[in-house]
Amino acid sequence: MSIDVRAIRDRRLRQRTGKPNRSALQIARTSSIDHVNRHWPQNLSGFQARGIVNPRNMCYRHSVIQSLLHCPLLLQWIATHAQTPMTQCQWAQPPLAGGPAPAMRCPLCELRRVCPQYWCARPSNAANATNIRQFHRSVQHLQKVVLYGPTGSLPTNPASQGDASGFYQFMYNVFQDATPATVNPAWMEQAQAIFTLTIQPRLTCKNCGATTTQPSVDQDELILQLGNDPEHIKDLLPGFFDDTIVTRNCPTCGVSGESTQANLIDAAPEILVVHLQRTGFNRKKGQFFKITTPITFGKWLELTNYQTNRGSTLKYKLSSVICHSGNSMNEGHYITDALGPDGMFRTSDRDRWKIKLPDFLAPVKTNVDKGPDSGKDFHPYLLFYTKNT
Repeated sequence: MSIDVRAIRDRRLRQRTGKPNRSALQIARTSSIDHVNRHWPQNLSGFQARGIVNPRNMCYRHSVIQSLLHCPLLLQWIATHAQTPMTQCQWAQPPLAGGPAPAMRCPLCELRRVCPQYWCARPSNAANATNIRQFHRSVQHLQKVVLYGPTGSLPTNPASQGDASGFYQFMYNVFQDATPATVNPAWMEQAQAIFTLTIQPRLTCKNCGATTTQPSVDQDELILQLGNDPEHIKDLLPGFFDDTIVTRNCPTCGVSGESTQANLIDAAPEILVVHLQRTGFNRKKGQFFKITTPITFGKWLELTNYQTNRGSTLKYKLSSVICHSGNSMNEGHYITDALGPDGMFRTSDRDRWKIKLPDFLAPVKTNVDKGPDSGKDFHPYLLFYTKNT
């Protein structure tokens, strides 16, 4: 079992001050996944990822799958799914009497099967041609399970483009529901520890100055609103976390008036997905449009000062970037820049090529020079971060 360094820090801080340096919810969630290895699986040493064939507008799903498969903690965690009675699959059909077990209908089971085929020794080696074909068949089966499985259909038909954020939210629900809570309630706790951002709103009355804590809110993404001018991602954070003006009845002084609301992180996930909101609405035309504002971001994201308990550092490392080209998020094309054990790579459908750090962090991807994507501008849309421990 891995050593939880943060738990040791909490114990030492309690000995000095009597107070932990993390919220109770954060401590509970971290403890629920303390048994999961946060490093790349050893059997991936020297391996590299594959591109994924895009037969019909599947890039919005493939980009999310690729980003998820570049998160070491997730790879270690999903490897335990459906392996023991305590992690049995929610959607596995029981075997037929006297016959073979029917195919699984669980997207997480299929993702677990795809993983060792996605990471391979030499994807371009002719000797692996059979494995490559098997990999693409596995991906196609995963897509069928996603569309027609018991987890519910996506809001788009099989032939149409969709929003990568919508597909990530679909997978977020799959991760939480994959093992029945009646069998093992710890599974959902682990899923929440990995993916759920819990926000605690705090309202301060302008009349009496009293601060009241509101019920916590769980979110699957950290959504940042974009303006018209180029900005750094750290300049967008106050728009979500810092004070906004709301009107309410103060429970302390009884006056109906203005209060300031601050949103603070009560529990931070191991994998944080930052959603750069690129969908705007033109009220005069009554139309949605894509916001193409360039956003600068770094390899690290610091969120320490936005916690309910700021006694511990909260820092994330960039893992992958899903970028989009097109007039709206439901059309066009998605590509993925990802950091893996084999370095930094850009993937567009089955094409995959090595990139450097400036390309990985570019506010607009202008050097996509493979196939039909040549000359197009791609804008960062979903940023996948892993917590620094």
